[in-house]
Amino acid sequence: MVDEADGVFMDEATTPLVISGDSAPQQEQTEMYMQAYEVGSKLVKEQHFRIHKHARQIEFTAVGEEFIQELTEHFGPLWHGRVRRIELVKQALTATHLFIRDRHYLVDDGQVIIIDEHTGRRMPDRTWEQGLHQLIEIKEGCELSDPRVTLASISFQNFFRFYHHLSGMTGTADEVKSEFWRVYELPVVDVPTHKRSKRRQLGESICFTQEQKWREIVTRIKALKSESERPILVGTQSLKDSEWLSGLLHQQGISHQVLNARQDEAEAEIVALAGLASKITIATSMAGRGTDIKLEPRVEAQGGLHVIVTGLHDSSRVDRQLEGRCARQGDRGSVEFVLSLEEELITKGWAKVLRSIISLPIPKVLKNKLLFKGIRRCQKRIEHQDEQRRAQLLKHDEQQQEVLSFSQQQV
Repeated sequence: MVDEADGVFMDEATTPLVISGDSAPQQEQTEMYMQAYEVGSKLVKEQHFRIHKHARQIEFTAVGEEFIQELTEHFGPLWHGRVRRIELVKQALTATHLFIRDRHYLVDDGQVIIIDEHTGRRMPDRTWEQGLHQLIEIKEGCELSDPRVTLASISFQNFFRFYHHLSGMTGTADEVKSEFWRVYELPVVDVPTHKRSKRRQLGESICFTQEQKWREIVTRIKALKSESERPILVGTQSLKDSEWLSGLLHQQGISHQVLNARQDEAEAEIVALAGLASKITIATSMAGRGTDIKLEPRVEAQGGLHVIVTGLHDSSRVDRQLEGRCARQGDRGSVEFVLSLEEELITKGWAKVLRSIISLPIPKVLKNKLLFKGIRRCQKRIEHQDEQRRAQLLKHDEQQQEVLSFSQQQV
């Protein structure tokens, strides 16, 4: 039985379970990564390569491939093969452009530590494969760690399918119930809540730019503080965003606490204080799944915990987990969204559509609802892409198992 089943079965599906061993550090390998990073720094975006942010992929142009070949002609034999050469530079560009400090990782005591994108927690025992971790260390000026050799790996999907009996619990399974059945043959059963939910949805506020969004959030926090003693939980998408908002509140002299991967050791203490009267907490996804914020008695009478969502994640399930921090077990609570048209999940095509809605001569409330629906459509598109990616990974694993089974039979 798995708790937060969708987080494990779905969100972790693209992360392989790996048995690895230390590789003896090789001077040639270290030099190769340094060279790859140097070559990547000389390439020009759009001219030599294109970035697909949502798919997290780098695509080289024909001009780019030729330029890479020219730059690496005098390098060692490890660079002579086209596939290896392209893969190395692609990893260097991935480290530079697609992995962002204080969002995908943090640097602590000279070490690059991965941040779990779904939970916001640090993962000190994990490293990226195929030289990516070492290239990010080069990018951040850290001492290079020894590369690790993968001895065996299996996807989460195939690992759990080895169990004869499998079950789980989660509050956000409805969106992926068809995938639960297709992959694990698990039906999703809806269990009614013990007490009727008293959560109030206060609507959406859509700003034109990120700068306007953060100003609106600060204004909203000040207004809520002046109205009552209700605690406020502000959910941000990344460590960087949480610290940016914290800086803005400090400028206004507003007392608050921050929960992100830097404060993970003090998590229990911060969560324990988050339900007290007038307490303001800025948090990443760490305050999402499995976090139970206990309310002070007088807070409940004033309306309970208020949650402000400052950005949509790639999965609506993560957003719903954050919403679920308020109005738990029959308590009162409310939630609102403050977003901008510069959110990362908004594609170029949809950005034009959403900007055209802003110019419509309609009431602001209706305009915000239309904009919010448009942003949700972008989110749905990414969710569909992620589902396809998980299906492709499972198919690849199954094909690999068939090949290995055939090989073993022949032996």
